[in-house]
Amino acid sequence: MPSCSDMKVDFVVPSRDEANPTLLKQIKQMPCAGQIINTHEKPLSVARKHGVLAASTEWVAMVDDDMLLPNNWLQLVTKAIEPNVGAIGTVAVHKNKHAAAYERVVGMVYNLSELDTNPHINNIIIRRKLMEDYNPPKLFFGEDQYFKRYVLKTGYKWKVLPF
Repeated sequence: MPSCSDMKVDFVVPSRDEANPTLLKQIKQMPCAGQIINTHEKPLSVARKHGVLAASTEWVAMVDDDMLLPNNWLQLVTKAIEPNVGAIGTVAVHKNKHAAAYERVVGMVYNLSELDTNPHINNIIIRRKLMEDYNPPKLFFGEDQYFKRYVLKTGYKWKVLPF
C-alpha cells in the first residue's frame, strides 16, 4: 500500500471561474500534492474527466470548488489505497455554511460515510486510468451515482472515509 511520502497526487478543481483561493492554498500546503488543474469546462462530469486525463499521476484528486479540506487530507486518503480500490471519497467540510450545517446535523444522526446514496464525488481520489474509458453523462444531478456504478463495474471498490 503506497503512502503519501511515496507518491505525488495531482488535483483537479473544477470551477465556474477562478478557483476558491482558500482551497488552492490548502492544496499547495499538502505534502505530496502535485500540479493543480483548474478547469472551467461544462458540464461538470466532462470537466472532471478531462481534468483527470490531463493529470500525470497514477492517482488524481478531484475536489469541487466549494469544498475545504483538512491539511492532512491527502495523507489520510492515500493510506486507504489498496490494490482493489478504484476511488476513495471523503466526507468533507463545505465552504457553503448552509450545506456544512446540514451535513453536521445529519451527521449527528447517521454516519455520512455509510450513506450508500452519496459517494462523496466532490472530494475523492481516483485511479487516473479509470477515466480513460469513462463516458460521462451530460447531466448534473445523478452524475455521482452514475460514476460510482461505472467504477464498480470495472471491478474496483469505491471507499468512503469519514472525515
